[in-house]
Amino acid sequence: MSPLPPSHPPLWIRIWSALWQIAYTLLHPLHPWLPTAIQRFILRPCLPDTLPGLQDLRKQHTHCLFFYCSSAGEYEQALPILARLPNTLLGIVIFFSESGVRYHQNRKDTVPYLLAPPGDILSHWAPIFSALSPCGSLIIRHELWPSFLSVAGGYGGAWLLNASLSEAVKHSWRQKWWKRKLFTQIQRIYTVDDTEKTQFRYALGIPADKIASVMGDTKFDRVFERAEQAATEDLTQWKKDHLPDRWMCILGSAWESDVEIALESQEQQVLRKGSAQACYLIIVLHEPTPERLQWIEAKAQTKNLRTVRYSQMTEPKGNSDILLVDRMGMLAELYQLADCALVGGAFHHKVHNVLEPGCRGLAVAFGPRYHNSHEACKLVAAGLATVCHNRVDFLQWIQNAPLLQKKGKDTRTFLTSLQGTADKITHDLLWHIERERPHMPS
Repeated sequence: MSPLPPSHPPLWIRIWSALWQIAYTLLHPLHPWLPTAIQRFILRPCLPDTLPGLQDLRKQHTHCLFFYCSSAGEYEQALPILARLPNTLLGIVIFFSESGVRYHQNRKDTVPYLLAPPGDILSHWAPIFSALSPCGSLIIRHELWPSFLSVAGGYGGAWLLNASLSEAVKHSWRQKWWKRKLFTQIQRIYTVDDTEKTQFRYALGIPADKIASVMGDTKFDRVFERAEQAATEDLTQWKKDHLPDRWMCILGSAWESDVEIALESQEQQVLRKGSAQACYLIIVLHEPTPERLQWIEAKAQTKNLRTVRYSQMTEPKGNSDILLVDRMGMLAELYQLADCALVGGAFHHKVHNVLEPGCRGLAVAFGPRYHNSHEACKLVAAGLATVCHNRVDFLQWIQNAPLLQKKGKDTRTFLTSLQGTADKITHDLLWHIERERPHMPS
């Protein structure tokens, strides 16, 4: 069967694509003078380097599905669905961000992937879809781009998974208008819970037949899968050999503002209690660049705190106050070392993954900018997570060990009850794919 032709794009999408094309054409020759991040985006190949290999792999399968992921977090949410696909159905991940590609490569995953082309341009997406002829495109959470959605409409359509609306959308008529335009290009929406289903139905006016009855978030499945995988790499003996016997707090996906809060609090504990009783810090940066690692080391030195890098821990029982992790892709495994976790990002922008420490049975805390995370809001509402506004809040939180131990156990119990979404969504997706099989490209 020959591929279905891409649906004829509406005028607004053609205008959108043309504007992107103009910007790309104008900026490409100017790239040496642009910021590095924009340079890297502009210089991406229009046809991904991995496309020829993917075409060969595609020929070995009856059908394929695209999984459009922003970066590493969304990729993790796609993995439970990818793992449940039948052998005849090839799942291909499209990363919008290069950081997603780096994460994939650091983990040495075998899931096939490609990097999105520069700009949301119809003429960039069309040859990719034509070459791989997917039977559908699954967008994980929020990567909604008009040209991509339009081209996907001719190849089985686009489905949105783990869908929720941000607070900004709920309170802005402009963003609501834009979301409504985008959702005209979406065939089916899987919301994270019934509250979000109601928001999509009535706040945005999405037709009921577009919203699936299956609800939930594959994040919960994936975080427990990763915890089980990490359990095979037992770090108990490594911890006994290399780290002091102290109460341990891990800073997960930390930024400078998170580190500042923790170091100020740690300094107070060291000065007041003495180093043997002070909390030991494990700092896992969101992006452990050499500059950020050096900044932490210099900052800690001014406070008489001793740091050691993970890559340099060759001798047992190092004499340190802070373990500075200088490798990526280890956070899920390292959570097993800690007693509690400060999840990064929420002191300056938005909170990162709160589920990984929670499913490990760690008490979690984070800064005040956490409303981007549906699961963080759930934990706060349930009284299981602590919001810290400053170092005083953090210090008060970290010193109450008995309460943190109880909260950690309660958090794990709560999150365990939210598993099972991946099985339900995969079953529903495959049912719809089978139903639409006569109309699919092959």
